[in-house]
Amino acid sequence: MSEPWLNDADTRREPGRRRLPADDRRPAASDASPRWGQLPPGRGIVFVAGAAGLGALLTIITRSDPGLLLGLLVVVGTMAASLAVSARRAYLMIPAPALAYLVAAALSGLIHDRAADTSRTVLAINAGRWFASGFLAMTAATSLAVVIAGLRMLHSSRGRQSRGPGRRQLPR
Repeated sequence: MSEPWLNDADTRREPGRRRLPADDRRPAASDASPRWGQLPPGRGIVFVAGAAGLGALLTIITRSDPGLLLGLLVVVGTMAASLAVSARRAYLMIPAPALAYLVAAALSGLIHDRAADTSRTVLAINAGRWFASGFLAMTAATSLAVVIAGLRMLHSSRGRQSRGPGRRQLPR
């Protein structure tokens, strides 16, 4: 008879915890991945950062200043992220596009303009130019995140209010 404290891998298991047969094992709740529109906000941030990273990479490959391509990808990434996360947490996507654009523009601008590192004054002037070239894209992406978050919150609250007789009446 084998020792009761060892499992199949010959490692110790917690005492008092019985071993379930293989047929009785159920997948854990964390094994199921969330559906689109119900993702955690961290994944939305990864979408925006990934889109900004891809934009920076394409900007570096095309040997151009940060601007249109990077801004367009940040807008698309923000839209995808705002639609992908849960409606109650969509507001967390609002600051993400501006921050992602600033980091990506700084990195791709530093790689593109190697002459900018000759002095701090030239670097500051060039960084201001890189950031200013994406102002419209950052504004559009942030506005898009605000509108999508607002619409999704409004839609989800209306869905909760129309769910049958158990709903709570609001004071008039």
